[in-house]
Amino acid sequence: MESKLNTENWIFPIYKRRKQFLLDEIEEMKKDKWIESEKASMDLGEEHYQIWIQKWAIKFRENWENKFGPVE
Repeated sequence: MESKLNTENWIFPIYKRRKQFLLDEIEEMKKDKWIESEKASMDLGEEHYQIWIQKWAIKFRENWENKFGPVE
């Protein structure tokens, strides 16, 4: 029983950080889509997320990890 609790205490923060990273990344993607859609005076659609990933995902992860630690 004790080893299971130790394992859960060790694993939980890793998943919690990964979940927070993904939530923050999605929020950033939505903000960018909204801003760029406003500039274009039209909804850029779901395709804009793919553009964001190609253009910003690596930099976003680097900045996030510098602030909060590795996602792993």
